[in-house]
Amino acid sequence: MLTLAAVEGRCFVTRNRSHFVSLTVRFFENGWPHVGVLLVASSLPGDQLAAIAKALACYDHEHPEGISAYAIDFLSGD
Repeated sequence: MLTLAAVEGRCFVTRNRSHFVSLTVRFFENGWPHVGVLLVASSLPGDQLAAIAKALACYDHEHPEGISAYAIDFLSGD
């Protein structure tokens, strides 16, 4: 999924911190394309899709340059 996201020029949004932090390190070490990962904080319950969408829109507004390659950032509802 990270490869597909990179090919499409999209960051990857997930709650799966443990797997995607280690995958990001592996991608970096191997020089594989990577467009960044946004980790959804536990403060945003998975059943509140509107809140997650709002947080994504706010993140996009606050980071017009996007997320850097191989970066990991947190998406919060604060």
